[in-house]
Amino acid sequence: MRKFLKKLKKKGIYKVGGLGACTLISKKALNKGVSFKPLYNLSWWGEDRHFCIRAVALGFELFASTYYPPLHLYREEDLKKVDDFRKKVLEEKGGVNAPFYL
Repeated sequence: MRKFLKKLKKKGIYKVGGLGACTLISKKALNKGVSFKPLYNLSWWGEDRHFCIRAVALGFELFASTYYPPLHLYREEDLKKVDDFRKKVLEEKGGVNAPFYL
């Protein structure tokens, strides 16, 4: 596990066993039945776990990008974090806008 976590510190795209927070989902995956619906026989908490297990079971691979840091927004009050997070990321990138909206 340590080796894998150390690898994630290097910017890249990595095959992973699970995703969460910000996930890009293909229309093909949705059409094939990948969803966030709970699996009745899975006691793990979190809809993202149900999503990932279902996706892999249906033949999809999961990848994570470490090029930009994630910001997990779980509750409405977490939105207060966005401005500071955006400024921090833009400072780290030398003021260059990211290729997606921050």
